[in-house]
Amino acid sequence: MAIHSNELTERDLKLLKLLLDFGVVSSVQLSKWIFPKVARTTVLRRLRLLEKRGMIRKRGTLPDATAVWMIDQKGQRLIAGMTENLYFPAHQLEHEITLNEIRWRLHGLGVVQSWMNERELRRKAPDRNGFERENLAIPDAVILMKHFGRPEAFVRMEVELNIKSNERYKRLFQRVDPYSQGARAWLWYLVKNRSMGNRILRYAKKHGDYSLPPILGFTVIDDFLTDPWSAEFHQLEKATALTTIMKLSRPESAVKNTHAHASAQAMSTEGLNENNVFAA
Repeated sequence: MAIHSNELTERDLKLLKLLLDFGVVSSVQLSKWIFPKVARTTVLRRLRLLEKRGMIRKRGTLPDATAVWMIDQKGQRLIAGMTENLYFPAHQLEHEITLNEIRWRLHGLGVVQSWMNERELRRKAPDRNGFERENLAIPDAVILMKHFGRPEAFVRMEVELNIKSNERYKRLFQRVDPYSQGARAWLWYLVKNRSMGNRILRYAKKHGDYSLPPILGFTVIDDFLTDPWSAEFHQLEKATALTTIMKLSRPESAVKNTHAHASAQAMSTEGLNENNVFAA
């Protein structure tokens, strides 16, 4: 069943643009970000209508059975004027949804100048042979922040829901030395708990040059999403409030331990180029 642009509401178009940009978004996130104060049954009815008309499709579910959505080819043609084969492995959906929750939160705080996700980074990766391309140290995102330890800082973000092997961190930190003064960007890990974060810091110390000033740290995901003004950026020998790292001021309207609703913002990749984001 065909659907024409004049049959879509402004909210539908906003939803399609969000899915094209973010890749995958859960029903809960769409309810918060696109359909605030709208009954869940109404939201699901609209999503199913857009799915029936080929604009979006259900990609899978999270462990709690929440549906995950992505844009379909008709939606791509309408918004971007072209289509591409988008693929999001089922075992990575929880990771992608968590990353997008963090991304939305950061944009709501007004600290992001530009954002490039892993999908975009791989498309822009320099031409290399298959082995080199597969082993590029490509993070989950590269962000140009208004301030992160210094003004207009590049941040390589990694969201870790599960700890990786020692060998994998060894390869990563040998290619992207977090203690090198010549490093192009900060390394910011968002992790499930402090134990995981401290383990990553120990791997970095073991495989990097710890005699140089570190630019690596971690923040616990739940701490950041619940109350970014109280969350901390942990390094081996100290923890610094994110309010200091990112020059954040707590607004008077912010209430501790609640999610402030973030306004959608333009999320361009302006200012990011392969010299800032790739390391081999």
